[in-house]
Amino acid sequence: MNQHVKVLILAFGIILLCNSANAQSNTISINATEQPFGSVLKLIEQQSTYRSIYNANKIDLNKKVSLNVSNVSLEIALNKLLENTELTYVIKNNQILLVEKQITYTPTVTKNTEQRLISGVVYTSPDNLPLPGATVLIKGTKRGAITNFNGEFTYRLQGNNLNSIELEAHYLGMQTITQVVGDKSKFAFYLKEAADELDQVVITSSYGTKTLREEIVGSIETLNAKDIAVDQASESIDKMVDGQIAGVYIENTSGIGGPVSINIRGQGSLTPLNGAVYGTSTQPLIIIDGVIMAEEMAIDNNFFDANGSSSEDLSNPLSQISPENIESFTVLKDAAAVSIYGADAANGVILITTKKGKKGSAKFGFSSQLGISSAINQIEYLSGSQYHELRNEYLKNTTIGYTPTPYNGVDTDWFNLLNGTGFIINITLAYLELRKPFHTVRV
Repeated sequence: MNQHVKVLILAFGIILLCNSANAQSNTISINATEQPFGSVLKLIEQQSTYRSIYNANKIDLNKKVSLNVSNVSLEIALNKLLENTELTYVIKNNQILLVEKQITYTPTVTKNTEQRLISGVVYTSPDNLPLPGATVLIKGTKRGAITNFNGEFTYRLQGNNLNSIELEAHYLGMQTITQVVGDKSKFAFYLKEAADELDQVVITSSYGTKTLREEIVGSIETLNAKDIAVDQASESIDKMVDGQIAGVYIENTSGIGGPVSINIRGQGSLTPLNGAVYGTSTQPLIIIDGVIMAEEMAIDNNFFDANGSSSEDLSNPLSQISPENIESFTVLKDAAAVSIYGADAANGVILITTKKGKKGSAKFGFSSQLGISSAINQIEYLSGSQYHELRNEYLKNTTIGYTPTPYNGVDTDWFNLLNGTGFIINITLAYLELRKPFHTVRV
């Protein structure tokens, strides 16, 4: 029996020695005077097995603090470090979470004062993971609670008309969510990541070089998808952006799919290198998703006019892309574009970026448009009889012995015959899927 007692005493002694050694290993000894808060916190981490978690935007790590302790526990060291500050801490799983102290509030007690204990959890969305360190406040005040490591919070509401109080859940980098208390005592907040506005980037060459817009020397103007009126019945994108960009003049020179005249700040006189076959072009360089689009000449029997010179019968590259497929439409206006693209850019550059697939399920889209097109100002031409009378008068005054001939022809208004009201019909079918391009078919 005595032998068993000795064994038990020896075992308890070993346990006490181990606990003493473990406690000794977790003691903190720091002698720091007027040192940055972040440096002192780092010293505590080095002398323990714990690591700190905090919101750097709410804690001044450069604030001068003093901490003089010797062989004290982690809790005592943290209490001394955080005294006279608005911070407190929570220790769990070898981690020290530094949060703001809950601001206590004692309202004026009246006969109608209500009290209600509320609780809840703050989650991330769409992962539904608990969010520690989130702040749940009464809207318009600084009264509220901080969530623990499990994303949980509790708070006692006091005041009048508690049902109309609104609660706000905040977290850095997350969207703020608001809920009305109503008659509830349990709450769940799902915070989504906040999309911060990034610096605008412009792809300034067909090789994919990206540059911040403010770093580019030159005049640049961009239209995004929301700026392009795709709901109007127009046959191509150049008609939709006409009049929206200063210094860009667009003029139709043919029918649908035919050439269009685009002048950016006037006209250049350099011979083009972008594929135009004959003559001097005034057209800007058009690049779609990094691919240079050249004007193509339709070779037919009317390639040469009556004088034997080439006629400008080019196709419009902008008519080959659906307006619904465009993400951004950027115009480089001045001669600075020549340093990027060479002589091809003497008349300016048009950069077009098309839409890409985005996260989500596959989507189909369908739209149809109907419009009419007619000339605004129509020229008044002479009728056949008026022209015949004028010609007879001319020949009588310039020719000796000329005898006027009577008019027996048919009077035909050729202008109205060839330039009637045109109809525009656009039918668009779109398919969008993650990790695949945005495909649009127009009929």
